[in-house]
Amino acid sequence: MADEQTFGSVSLIAGGITSQGALRLGADKVEWKKAGGGRSVAIAKADVGEVTYSQIPGGVTLTVRSKGTAPAMRMKGFRGSDMATVKEAMKALYDVDVVKRDMQVIGRNWGQIEVDQAGAITFDVEGKRQFEISSKDVAAVAMPTKHEVMLEFHMDDAVMNASKDAMVEMSFYVPPTNKTWGVDGWGTDDHDPDDTGAKRLSDRLMEVCDVDTATGDAIAEFDSVSLVAPRGKVGIELFANHLRLNGNAVDFKIQHSSIQRLFLLPKPTNAQTYAILHLDPPIRKGQTFYPHIVAVFNANEELEVEPLMDAALKEKLGDAVEDSYDGPSSEVFIRLLKAVAGVKLTRQGTFASPAGGHAVKASNKAEVGHLYPLEKSFFYLPKPPMLLPYAEVTEIEFERHAGAGPTTQRTFDMAVSMRNGAVHQFHSIPKSEFQNLVSFLTAKKLKIVNVDAQARADAIIDGADSDSDRDHHAARLKAKVKKRELDEDGFGGSDSEEDEDFNAGSESDDGEPTDSSGSEGSESEEEARPKKKTKSKAKAKAKAKKDPNEPKRPLSAFMIFSKETRGDVLEKNPDFALGDVGKELGRRWREIDPELKKEFEAKAADAKVAYEAAMKEYKAGKKATVVDDDDEEEEEESDGGSD
Repeated sequence: MADEQTFGSVSLIAGGITSQGALRLGADKVEWKKAGGGRSVAIAKADVGEVTYSQIPGGVTLTVRSKGTAPAMRMKGFRGSDMATVKEAMKALYDVDVVKRDMQVIGRNWGQIEVDQAGAITFDVEGKRQFEISSKDVAAVAMPTKHEVMLEFHMDDAVMNASKDAMVEMSFYVPPTNKTWGVDGWGTDDHDPDDTGAKRLSDRLMEVCDVDTATGDAIAEFDSVSLVAPRGKVGIELFANHLRLNGNAVDFKIQHSSIQRLFLLPKPTNAQTYAILHLDPPIRKGQTFYPHIVAVFNANEELEVEPLMDAALKEKLGDAVEDSYDGPSSEVFIRLLKAVAGVKLTRQGTFASPAGGHAVKASNKAEVGHLYPLEKSFFYLPKPPMLLPYAEVTEIEFERHAGAGPTTQRTFDMAVSMRNGAVHQFHSIPKSEFQNLVSFLTAKKLKIVNVDAQARADAIIDGADSDSDRDHHAARLKAKVKKRELDEDGFGGSDSEEDEDFNAGSESDDGEPTDSSGSEGSESEEEARPKKKTKSKAKAKAKAKKDPNEPKRPLSAFMIFSKETRGDVLEKNPDFALGDVGKELGRRWREIDPELKKEFEAKAADAKVAYEAAMKEYKAGKKATVVDDDDEEEEEESDGGSD
């Protein structure tokens, strides 16, 4: 048997976008898998049909077609030198010859359209392929005129990059003399004038494309569903080939083919359940992409649904769909969607928290949520939703940071490093979760760096226990009282920052008063030290309070640009959150015209020069003031000495 072959950095072309991944020519199938896990496309060995390649600017495209109804796999990223290896492997593993297909580049619009069983819509001009469309990308088929067919494409799949234009529809004119779609070569039937070549092409496209008729009813409807990502309350309509989300701020049509997996994860702290749709490609709202749709259902809300299906749909879905569904609303929704869309469902794993449930409480950046250790991945919810497959995790590091306050003694942090270089930090995890979490991750054979898992668990727990036994508030009060006693004795004066910041004995000090009388010192020491102490306090006050006359630091070029552009962003996007505004400003700065960018950089440079000049003048004036103050102080001291 021939050896398997793997080609890295190969992109799959689908839905108007390209996804980076790798191609494996295996003994049992041809498989492309997305980098970072998730989406994969495969054609079984027995179904591998025609294989062609074409030379395009920048490399070579390879198309693998299926003998059945599976869509073709079209990939790019190959080099010319790879073709010899591809041809040899295809012949040895699947007994298929790889044929070169020339592409038509003259831009002619008169050609021949064909639709195969797998749903590939091709257009050839003079025997050369001009373009190819997958039926999965077609959202609607219409006939504007008697001899014209129009295709409309899915917006969510096509419009993925806001900085580029996208084709959303395409029309074909089918002349009456068309030999492929016409009737006896003339395109019309005397007994049925409406039976034209365009009508036959339209009927054929309706058979292979994932489109719904205008009068089609939803299989089921779910009202007032709360979404966390993207945020809003929507109604969900479930159709045979897609689901639709309708709300005041949300309106999406999502193809079932975009749903890679479903998750049903109960909250450990209250009676709610997350129902998650993992999408590839993601949907877009404004400038934000959502690879996960996260819905929240109340666990005590019961629901009963009878799917509305005609005979043809029942035959198509078979026994996958039950006659009726009843139970918790989250269960009904996810089970029905799983049956209609034909995707896998993942529930909570075997990990158990001492506090109850199957997740640990954790914070990511400023958000507080739950981290679910599943059987094959981490899932952090609710926002931002993060799916971290164990296969992509390189190492896990547990950390404990000491700090002020009681919280830090009862929690620890965890850093998850990924193969793509990203590091995800999870903070403030309760220390009671540590032992179970380490044991679970060790069983999954994940790499825990720098520590022996059991020893680290004992060290963190013991350290936290010893810290929690201490009364930190009492210790701070005791330190303040001790400090005050030293000050009253005349031994508390110091030039160190620690003593200056403390300000013991001041009116703002919240320490309790003490009746300590202190010990007596020499008269010279008592006269000298208070002066030094008073001077130290003056310096502390100067450090603590910023001089309002000090010049402000200049803005950078980007900050000047942001200040001038923010109003335009908010005016054009009134629904943007603070984070969305920042992302849009960053995108505009990256794509700004170089000449315009130089203008902002010049403004920043001028502001910096002005700041340096003002700062120089400010420091000179401040220095003169300090000299005058010192002269006055020396004069006062000499006057006191003469007395």
